[in-house]
Amino acid sequence: MALNRRAVPATPDDLLALFLRFREALSEVEGESSGDIAAAIARLSVQAVPGVEQASITERRRGSLRTLAATGAMATGADAIQYKLGGGPCVDAITDGVVYRNDDIGRDERWPEFGRRATAETGAVSMLSCRMFFAEAGDRMIGLNLYSTAPAAFSDVAQTMATVLSTHGARVLETATAQDKVAQLREALSSNREIGIAMGILMATRKVTRTAAFELLRLASLNGNRKLFLVAADVVDTGTLDQCS
Repeated sequence: MALNRRAVPATPDDLLALFLRFREALSEVEGESSGDIAAAIARLSVQAVPGVEQASITERRRGSLRTLAATGAMATGADAIQYKLGGGPCVDAITDGVVYRNDDIGRDERWPEFGRRATAETGAVSMLSCRMFFAEAGDRMIGLNLYSTAPAAFSDVAQTMATVLSTHGARVLETATAQDKVAQLREALSSNREIGIAMGILMATRKVTRTAAFELLRLASLNGNRKLFLVAADVVDTGTLDQCS
Protein backbone atom coordinates (compact mmCIF):
# COMPACT_ATOMS: atom_id res chain seq x y z
CA MET A 1 0.00 0.00 0.00
CA ALA A 2 1.36 3.41 -0.99
CA LEU A 3 1.72 5.96 1.80
CA ASN A 4 2.26 9.63 1.02
CA ARG A 5 4.13 12.05 3.23
CA ARG A 6 1.34 14.63 3.18
CA ALA A 7 -0.93 12.52 5.39
CA VAL A 8 -0.42 14.71 8.47
CA PRO A 9 -1.78 13.33 11.78
CA ALA A 10 -3.50 16.11 13.74
CA THR A 11 -6.17 14.42 15.86
CA PRO A 12 -6.58 11.07 17.67
CA ASP A 13 -8.65 9.87 14.72
CA ASP A 14 -5.82 10.85 12.37
CA LEU A 15 -3.34 8.89 14.49
CA LEU A 16 -5.60 5.84 14.42
CA ALA A 17 -5.95 6.14 10.67
CA LEU A 18 -2.17 6.42 10.33
CA PHE A 19 -1.68 3.34 12.50
CA LEU A 20 -4.13 1.42 10.31
CA ARG A 21 -2.33 2.53 7.15
CA PHE A 22 0.97 1.34 8.55
CA ARG A 23 -0.65 -1.95 9.57
CA GLU A 24 -1.99 -2.46 6.07
CA ALA A 25 1.37 -1.62 4.50
CA LEU A 26 3.22 -4.09 6.75
CA SER A 27 0.58 -6.80 6.36
CA GLU A 28 2.17 -7.62 3.01
CA VAL A 29 5.25 -9.00 4.78
CA GLU A 30 3.64 -10.53 7.88
CA GLY A 31 4.66 -14.16 8.14
CA GLU A 32 8.11 -13.45 6.70
CA SER A 33 11.34 -13.70 8.71
CA SER A 34 12.27 -11.06 11.26
CA GLY A 35 15.04 -9.87 8.95
CA ASP A 36 12.54 -9.29 6.13
CA ILE A 37 10.19 -7.48 8.52
CA ALA A 38 13.00 -5.19 9.74
CA ALA A 39 13.91 -4.38 6.14
CA ALA A 40 10.27 -3.60 5.34
CA ILE A 41 9.99 -1.22 8.32
CA ALA A 42 13.14 0.60 7.22
CA ARG A 43 11.84 0.95 3.66
CA LEU A 44 8.43 2.12 4.87
CA SER A 45 10.11 4.79 7.00
CA VAL A 46 11.74 6.26 3.90
CA GLN A 47 8.51 6.07 1.91
CA ALA A 48 6.17 7.51 4.53
CA VAL A 49 7.93 9.77 7.03
CA PRO A 50 8.68 13.35 5.85
CA GLY A 51 12.35 14.23 5.59
CA VAL A 52 13.76 10.69 5.73
CA GLU A 53 16.44 9.82 3.17
CA GLN A 54 17.71 6.59 4.76
CA ALA A 55 16.68 4.42 7.68
CA SER A 56 18.00 1.53 9.74
CA ILE A 57 16.98 -0.85 12.52
CA THR A 58 19.42 -1.34 15.41
CA GLU A 59 19.41 -4.36 17.72
CA ARG A 60 21.07 -4.43 21.13
CA ARG A 61 21.39 -7.89 22.68
CA ARG A 62 23.63 -8.98 25.55
CA GLY A 63 25.56 -5.73 25.22
CA SER A 64 26.29 -6.20 21.50
CA LEU A 65 24.98 -3.86 18.82
CA ARG A 66 24.23 -4.61 15.20
CA THR A 67 22.15 -3.28 12.32
CA LEU A 68 19.32 -5.63 11.38
CA ALA A 69 18.34 -3.72 8.24
CA ALA A 70 19.25 -0.48 6.47
CA THR A 71 18.27 1.28 3.27
CA GLY A 72 21.67 2.70 2.40
CA ALA A 73 25.33 3.29 3.19
CA MET A 74 24.74 6.51 5.12
CA ALA A 75 22.57 4.67 7.64
CA THR A 76 24.88 1.67 8.02
CA GLY A 77 27.93 3.92 8.27
CA ALA A 78 26.46 6.20 10.93
CA ASP A 79 25.21 3.16 12.85
CA ALA A 80 28.68 1.60 12.78
CA ILE A 81 30.31 4.75 14.16
CA GLN A 82 27.90 4.74 17.11
CA TYR A 83 28.52 1.05 17.80
CA LYS A 84 32.27 1.63 17.84
CA LEU A 85 31.98 4.63 20.16
CA GLY A 86 29.38 2.94 22.35
CA GLY A 87 27.03 5.90 22.19
CA GLY A 88 25.00 8.16 19.96
CA PRO A 89 21.35 8.99 19.29
CA CYS A 90 20.29 5.49 18.22
CA VAL A 91 22.24 3.70 20.96
CA ASP A 92 20.97 6.05 23.67
CA ALA A 93 17.38 6.04 22.35
CA ILE A 94 17.33 2.26 22.82
CA THR A 95 18.87 2.45 26.29
CA ASP A 96 16.89 5.44 27.56
CA GLY A 97 13.59 4.55 25.89
CA VAL A 98 13.09 8.07 24.53
CA VAL A 99 13.07 9.80 21.14
CA TYR A 100 16.17 11.75 20.14
CA ARG A 101 15.81 14.30 17.35
CA ASN A 102 18.91 16.06 16.10
CA ASP A 103 18.74 19.01 13.70
CA ASP A 104 22.51 19.10 13.18
CA ILE A 105 24.40 16.18 14.69
CA GLY A 106 27.75 17.75 13.87
CA ARG A 107 26.95 20.51 16.37
CA ASP A 108 25.18 18.42 19.01
CA GLU A 109 27.17 18.66 22.24
CA ARG A 110 25.66 15.41 23.60
CA TRP A 111 27.59 13.29 21.10
CA PRO A 112 30.39 15.52 19.79
CA GLU A 113 32.71 12.84 18.41
CA PHE A 114 29.92 10.81 16.84
CA GLY A 115 28.32 13.87 15.26
CA ARG A 116 31.56 15.14 13.81
CA ARG A 117 32.50 11.76 12.36
CA ALA A 118 29.01 10.89 11.11
CA THR A 119 28.70 14.13 9.14
CA ALA A 120 32.25 13.95 7.79
CA GLU A 121 32.22 10.25 6.91
CA THR A 122 28.61 9.59 5.86
CA GLY A 123 27.04 12.97 5.11
CA ALA A 124 24.36 12.54 7.78
CA VAL A 125 23.21 15.84 9.29
CA SER A 126 19.78 15.23 10.83
CA MET A 127 18.75 12.16 12.85
CA LEU A 128 15.63 10.86 14.51
CA SER A 129 15.94 7.77 16.71
CA CYS A 130 13.35 5.97 18.82
CA ARG A 131 13.09 2.68 20.64
CA MET A 132 10.72 0.01 19.34
CA PHE A 133 9.14 -1.41 22.48
CA PHE A 134 8.53 -5.16 22.70
CA ALA A 135 5.99 -6.63 25.11
CA GLU A 136 8.64 -9.12 26.30
CA ALA A 137 11.98 -7.68 25.31
CA GLY A 138 14.17 -9.68 27.68
CA ASP A 139 17.79 -8.80 26.90
CA ARG A 140 16.90 -7.60 23.40
CA MET A 141 16.24 -3.95 22.52
CA ILE A 142 15.40 -2.56 19.08
CA GLY A 143 15.55 0.97 17.70
CA LEU A 144 14.43 2.78 14.54
CA ASN A 145 16.92 5.30 13.13
CA LEU A 146 16.08 7.92 10.49
CA TYR A 147 18.74 9.93 8.64
CA SER A 148 18.89 12.95 6.34
CA THR A 149 21.64 15.02 4.72
CA ALA A 150 19.58 18.19 5.29
CA PRO A 151 19.65 20.21 8.52
CA ALA A 152 16.48 20.24 10.66
CA ALA A 153 14.96 17.65 8.35
CA PHE A 154 12.50 16.19 10.86
CA SER A 155 9.45 18.10 12.07
CA ASP A 156 7.03 17.35 14.91
CA VAL A 157 4.87 15.60 12.31
CA ALA A 158 7.77 13.39 11.25
CA GLN A 159 8.47 12.52 14.87
CA THR A 160 4.83 11.58 15.45
CA MET A 161 4.71 9.44 12.32
CA ALA A 162 8.00 7.71 13.23
CA THR A 163 6.69 6.95 16.71
CA VAL A 164 3.47 5.46 15.33
CA LEU A 165 5.41 3.39 12.81
CA SER A 166 7.86 2.14 15.43
CA THR A 167 4.96 1.18 17.71
CA HIS A 168 3.24 -0.95 15.10
CA GLY A 169 6.52 -2.14 13.62
CA ALA A 170 7.58 -3.44 17.02
CA ARG A 171 4.45 -5.59 17.24
CA VAL A 172 5.00 -7.09 13.79
CA LEU A 173 8.72 -7.61 14.40
CA GLU A 174 8.11 -9.25 17.78
CA THR A 175 5.65 -11.68 16.20
CA ALA A 176 8.14 -12.49 13.43
CA THR A 177 10.92 -13.04 15.99
CA ALA A 178 8.72 -15.50 17.89
CA GLN A 179 7.96 -17.33 14.65
CA ASP A 180 11.67 -17.48 13.84
CA LYS A 181 12.34 -19.08 17.22
CA VAL A 182 9.64 -21.70 16.63
CA ALA A 183 11.08 -22.50 13.19
CA GLN A 184 14.60 -22.77 14.62
CA LEU A 185 13.38 -25.07 17.39
CA ARG A 186 11.61 -27.30 14.89
CA GLU A 187 14.73 -27.46 12.75
CA ALA A 188 16.85 -28.30 15.79
CA LEU A 189 14.46 -31.05 16.88
CA SER A 190 14.40 -32.47 13.36
CA SER A 191 18.19 -32.38 13.15
CA ASN A 192 18.58 -34.08 16.54
CA ARG A 193 16.14 -36.78 15.50
CA GLU A 194 18.08 -37.45 12.29
CA ILE A 195 21.36 -37.61 14.22
CA GLY A 196 19.87 -40.03 16.74
CA ILE A 197 18.54 -42.33 14.03
CA ALA A 198 21.87 -42.23 12.17
CA MET A 199 23.72 -43.13 15.37
CA GLY A 200 21.39 -46.06 15.87
CA ILE A 201 22.08 -47.30 12.36
CA LEU A 202 25.83 -47.08 12.85
CA MET A 203 25.63 -48.78 16.24
CA ALA A 204 23.75 -51.67 14.68
CA THR A 205 25.74 -52.03 11.45
CA ARG A 206 29.22 -51.34 12.81
CA LYS A 207 28.74 -52.77 16.28
CA VAL A 208 30.02 -49.64 18.02
CA THR A 209 28.99 -47.72 21.09
CA ARG A 210 26.84 -44.60 21.06
CA THR A 211 29.92 -42.42 21.66
CA ALA A 212 31.80 -44.08 18.82
CA ALA A 213 28.81 -43.71 16.46
CA PHE A 214 28.61 -40.00 17.14
CA GLU A 215 32.38 -39.67 16.63
CA LEU A 216 32.07 -41.34 13.23
CA LEU A 217 29.42 -38.82 12.22
CA ARG A 218 31.47 -35.93 13.55
CA LEU A 219 34.59 -37.00 11.65
CA ALA A 220 32.60 -37.46 8.45
CA SER A 221 31.19 -33.96 8.93
CA LEU A 222 34.67 -32.48 9.36
CA ASN A 223 36.25 -34.44 6.53
CA GLY A 224 33.45 -33.64 4.11
CA ASN A 225 33.04 -30.03 5.29
CA ARG A 226 29.32 -30.64 5.73
CA LYS A 227 26.94 -29.96 8.58
CA LEU A 228 26.49 -32.85 10.97
CA PHE A 229 22.75 -33.15 10.46
CA LEU A 230 23.24 -33.41 6.66
CA VAL A 231 25.71 -36.27 7.13
CA ALA A 232 23.21 -37.92 9.48
CA ALA A 233 20.40 -37.50 6.96
CA ASP A 234 22.49 -39.30 4.33
CA VAL A 235 23.11 -42.17 6.74
CA VAL A 236 19.37 -42.41 7.38
CA ASP A 237 18.66 -42.40 3.63
CA THR A 238 21.41 -44.84 2.58
CA GLY A 239 21.98 -46.94 5.66
CA THR A 240 25.70 -46.42 5.43
CA LEU A 241 28.33 -43.80 6.21
CA ASP A 242 30.55 -44.64 3.28
CA GLN A 243 28.54 -42.66 0.75
CA CYS A 244 28.66 -39.40 2.72
CA SER A 245 32.21 -39.39 4.12
